[in-house]
Formats: sequence, structure tokens, C-alpha cells
Amino acid sequence: MHTTLSSLWTGALIESSFHDDGTCHVDHDPVAVYLSTFLCVGLIVSYLPQIIRIILNKSSQGFSPWFLLLGATSSASSFLNVVALQWGIVRCCPSLPTLECAESLLGILQVGLQWFMFSAVFVLFLIYYPEDQK
Repeated sequence: MHTTLSSLWTGALIESSFHDDGTCHVDHDPVAVYLSTFLCVGLIVSYLPQIIRIILNKSSQGFSPWFLLLGATSSASSFLNVVALQWGIVRCCPSLPTLECAESLLGILQVGLQWFMFSAVFVLFLIYYPEDQK
């Protein structure tokens, strides 16, 4: 068991994926795997039309640069937060079989994928920004 600064404030304890003897434990939950996979596919499907539209039109006209900048910053912060909070699970991966490691990292993959897709829209916005507005 370990505590974080915020858990000290609330008096709560957050369990680590390491047990007292230093071993790792992963709970297998098929429903969570299917749900997480569905969410990852849904993320890609929801961002692809926008990415394709920007590339085909070769224009990012109509996008708010502030929305994209703040959204990319927010999603990057969320990704780093999830990695920091699940670092115990990441440290367990070398001692786990590949599929169990992948299953335990699906939460990080979801938030990382959201950050990647939003950042892709932001980069395409910068690449295809209208010349007359530069």
C-alpha cells in the first residue's frame, strides 16, 4: 500500500498493484477488456472523419486555434496524470505475461489514444492553416 499527497488530505489509501511481498497481481475482467477495446475503436472512428476532412480539403478553416491548443494541452495532461496514477501497474509489466500486461494497460491506452487523436487534429490544423490568415 502507498499513499499519495491527495490521499493524505482525504485520509484515503490507494492500493498499489504491488503486494507486500513485492509480487504483482492483475485482476482479469473480460467485460472491462471488451468495454475498453470498444472505447478505443470508438475514439478512432470518431476522430477519423475530421482528420480525413482536413486532409482532403487541405484546409483547417473554421477551427478555433485556442480550442485546439487548450484541448491538446488538456488531453496531454490527462495522459500524464493517468500514467502517473497507474505507474505501479506499468512497473509490474516486466513480470507479467504479454497479454496480461496489455490488459492492465488498456486504461492508459484509452487516454493516450485520445491525446494522440486530438493532437493529430491540432497538427493538421497547423499544417493546413489558411495562408491568407497567417
